[in-house]
Amino acid sequence: MVDELPTIIGSSLGTVSYSDGRPVPRKVPAEWPKGVHLCWPNNNRGLITTFTGILRSSSSVDKEGGELLSLYPFFSEGIQASIEIRQVFVLNRAETLIEGSWGQSHISFFDTQFFSNCAWYKAGEAYDFILSGIAYEAKPAEVREISITPETRQILALEESAPPVISMEDAAMFLPITEWNQDDYWFHGPVLEVKPFSKERFGDMLGQSGWQIRVIVMRFDEEYEDAELKIVVTQRAWSGSEPPKVGQNVEGRLWLQGYLWNAQPQFNPVLTPET
Repeated sequence: MVDELPTIIGSSLGTVSYSDGRPVPRKVPAEWPKGVHLCWPNNNRGLITTFTGILRSSSSVDKEGGELLSLYPFFSEGIQASIEIRQVFVLNRAETLIEGSWGQSHISFFDTQFFSNCAWYKAGEAYDFILSGIAYEAKPAEVREISITPETRQILALEESAPPVISMEDAAMFLPITEWNQDDYWFHGPVLEVKPFSKERFGDMLGQSGWQIRVIVMRFDEEYEDAELKIVVTQRAWSGSEPPKVGQNVEGRLWLQGYLWNAQPQFNPVLTPET
């Protein structure tokens, strides 16, 4: 793909973002990096390249003289989630992590459209983001059991009649991988939906066929709805003997990414995008 970069960049489009056609609420701090996101082959899925030093208008992008800062895969269809921003980390000139609260959980995710939308962000405020995962690897979940010790029974306030072993078969879990980056997670949960994709069906993912699966990754108290996530699993990443299916428990490792969908969710409810 490196050899194809000149062709890819030449045919790339400007990304569609929340800020398009909207006056931004505040100025971007002078020390924050500035640039433009381009996408290929379309705005649904593929590759985003980030440039500085190029100009973008409402109708075109002038790519002459720009400096390529980064490139990364993206998948725009995801789950709409309300995230209260805690902090924004600009890791280098082009890559940014948003740290925030999703329901009762603390998460970090890669912002695929930071340059376009960063003027909206304010710590302590809640925004609607579209979140999705791109799986490094995924497979049918292993059946795990946890033995309950007297100490564990006391911590969990379990009755004496509770079984001595708890099965994790139907558990929904979303755990950071401590030795990896902050936006990398191990997931485990039941599959709610499977949508195959290929070059002939909805378009492939950078030349690879696979599945988009919707998985429950976290369960909260009654105050919050279960956290679902749409995860891209290519055939190369999937190690099962059969394709993933609804009702199956799956597990794996993924990269969590997202982009701003609505900066004023309390005033302007919107629907999650679908391909």
